[in-house]
Amino acid sequence: MTRHCQRGHTLIEMMVVLVILSILAVAGVPTYSRAVEQANVDACAAGLRSVWSAQRAHWLEHRAYTDSFAALVAERTLDAGAISCVSGFQFRMTAATATSFAAEAARTGDVWSGVLAVDQTGAVTGDVVAEGGARVAPCLR
Repeated sequence: MTRHCQRGHTLIEMMVVLVILSILAVAGVPTYSRAVEQANVDACAAGLRSVWSAQRAHWLEHRAYTDSFAALVAERTLDAGAISCVSGFQFRMTAATATSFAAEAARTGDVWSGVLAVDQTGAVTGDVVAEGGARVAPCLR
């Protein structure tokens, strides 16, 4: 007669595996959170660069910058989705003179805060900071 040995896992082995998986999960969550925020910041920077490009086209036509996103959308130089589809950022724009403007995107969230900006030079500046001190800057500068 043949005996079949049934092998299984003990409770201790299962607990060790659960502890190891828990440690890996705890170590991975901050990295994942930062990667998600980096993607949001890069999308916001791309939106600001779209605003800069639209402002340049507006300036070439009118020899002045505008302080209205609606005017840029109406002229079809800016896609409204470039600034409205970026989650967690509130966009605003000012045109101080005919030769300068500034567009800003303020991060509106519980954990992350900060402001990104672009001006007539096209340089995207600023960063976003988490409560714990992690800093995320746009890769698109």
